[in-house]
Amino acid sequence: MTQHLSTTGENTDKDIIQHDLVRHSFYKIKSENKLDEFIESFYHNLLLNNPELSYLFVDKKMEDLGKKLKTALVTIIQNRVKLNKLEVLIKPLGCRHIGYGVKPEYYSIFGDTLISTLRDYLKDDWSPEIRRAWFDTYNQIVSLMLQGVEEENSSNKITKLF
Repeated sequence: MTQHLSTTGENTDKDIIQHDLVRHSFYKIKSENKLDEFIESFYHNLLLNNPELSYLFVDKKMEDLGKKLKTALVTIIQNRVKLNKLEVLIKPLGCRHIGYGVKPEYYSIFGDTLISTLRDYLKDDWSPEIRRAWFDTYNQIVSLMLQGVEEENSSNKITKLF
């Protein structure tokens, strides 16, 4: 089960530990000037292992997508223990991804690819604890994105009634 941040805004010890694991592992890649390479590898791995998703990237500049993913990762990592404050940014992201053709079932594919690409880059620094921290963080983000889609759908249904 995914550990969520407390509703009071206070962080549990687990939240703080996971934040540190995510932040340190991410900054290891970033400090080695491999972040752009990591992003390219993520998309390469995603499409290599899931060619059926290639339609999502037709007419898209991969460089632009990479910049967006990098910005999103940096923002999320910097605010990992304050994810509830990022809701205003993350929920609309879910709606935008639906507009791009992303289906809810694709999120697990993206998550698996993210985790495996992180493992490839962190090599000997990879651990079950780091995997769990990234897994939980990713699931929290996806949960917020899907909540945003549900809220948008509910809002649209109400609007259509009037």
